Amino acid sequence: MENANAMEKTGHFIRENFLLITATLAASAIHYLYQFSMGRLLGPADYGTLAALFSIIYISVAPVQAVQLTLTKFVAEFKASGQAGFIGALFNGVVKKLAFVGFAAFAVLSMLSPWISEFLNIPQKNTIINFSFIFLAMFILAAARGFLQGMQRFKALGANLIAESATKLAFGLALVFAGHGILGAIWGSNISIFISVGLAAFILLPTLRARGETITNEQRHKIYEYSIPTLIALSVVTALYSLDVLLVKHFFTPNEAGIYAAAALVSKVIFFALLPISQVMFPKVTELRIKGLPHTAIFLKSLALVTLLSAIAVITYFLAPSFVLNFLFGSEYSAAVPLIGLFGAAIALLSISYVFVNYFLSSGRTRFVYALPIFALAEVLIILFWHNSLQQIVTALIALMALLLAFLIVLAVLPQKSKNRNS
Repeated sequence: MENANAMEKTGHFIRENFLLITATLAASAIHYLYQFSMGRLLGPADYGTLAALFSIIYISVAPVQAVQLTLTKFVAEFKASGQAGFIGALFNGVVKKLAFVGFAAFAVLSMLSPWISEFLNIPQKNTIINFSFIFLAMFILAAARGFLQGMQRFKALGANLIAESATKLAFGLALVFAGHGILGAIWGSNISIFISVGLAAFILLPTLRARGETITNEQRHKIYEYSIPTLIALSVVTALYSLDVLLVKHFFTPNEAGIYAAAALVSKVIFFALLPISQVMFPKVTELRIKGLPHTAIFLKSLALVTLLSAIAVITYFLAPSFVLNFLFGSEYSAAVPLIGLFGAAIALLSISYVFVNYFLSSGRTRFVYALPIFALAEVLIILFWHNSLQQIVTALIALMALLLAFLIVLAVLPQKSKNRNS
């Protein structure tokens, strides 16, 4: 009977992984079609600017992802413990706070736009102001997706991801072809976020209407207490795949920055394509922990799957870098060919590390996060002092990502050794 239940849970886990991976791959494919289209239509210099702006989104979205992951954890706990009435109350409280945070981010970016434009070598001064509109909705969207993930509504989550990418591509292409250039690309992205918020709110409406409980001060304290280490962990992971693009935009010519951005984007396909594996694992590990059931098997399956798929992608990047790059971006970016395989290896190591980070957080281990900022700081210092060439930067990233993975593996193994000694 136990074996049958285990097989059923494994099958369910695989099906949900397949469902969310398929939806995320579809959304990622459309998103990358948007990126590759913008790269071809705008050219290396303007595309380097667009990539730098997206790096600002990735860095700024780290707090948003922390909110999403925190909400995922507590929504999964409420669901597992039969306290579904708290979910609606939690959502309403969170959205009000995030709406204020989003408006503040919009205002601050708008005021700082002259300095940001100067640092990133962006000649059009209104670019940053137009870009900053995305923050009015981005935080709320992350909260909505955190609820969908925590409630394990993976179909709805996948549909929302696809809708965002599809509308971004449609509006982006329409506006760029209409002659709006980089501002058209920016507003294609902005519009897609607002549409996705509306769709997520519509899906969640029945759940939000069903609220009947009030979040206690004790529960609120637990949420805030958990959100701090989550924020640190996700900020570091985001910084590791984003800060380099911004610093390269500052130190190198616009054309070189565009070449680097193209190589970075191709490599990040690995990270974002494999992201749903951790997204499925996280609420399931949380639920099993609350119920006092073993959860190591789900972690190991997720780790094996990410490692295998990462290895296949990296081998492909090393064997056929010219084909991959020319197919996606065109011959105008051929200078990025030597970077593709190396960049893929760096991002593959980060993808594997991200599984460990999510597992530790979902299983209640948070102390490790306070060592992670060292790796983000190391990346900044490396690029500040060693930026003679783009290849030098990517090689240093590989070494840094390998050290991060080694650190997380040691953390995972140590508790197991301690248990074995005690037994």
